[in-house]
Amino acid sequence: MNTFKTIRLRQYIVQAIDRRTGERITDTVAYERGASLLLGTYDTDLTDAINRQFSRKGYQVTNITKGKCCTSYVELGSLFNAATAEQEG
Repeated sequence: MNTFKTIRLRQYIVQAIDRRTGERITDTVAYERGASLLLGTYDTDLTDAINRQFSRKGYQVTNITKGKCCTSYVELGSLFNAATAEQEG
């Protein structure tokens, strides 16, 4: 029996400066729609989470822009098999 889950993803375009080299970068990250709701329970928001994520990598975020939104249907059995194969390999 196949079990499917509907996920809604939101793309964010992040512009940042590498603190080590001063080089400007543009990167794209995606979060599931429910992530922003979950972060709200921890008294933080998505922009804070993105800033922390890039700061840990040595970047200073200068701008975050919302990008596209899409819906995807994921078969959970296949996702589980891929995840376990990745961990073993």
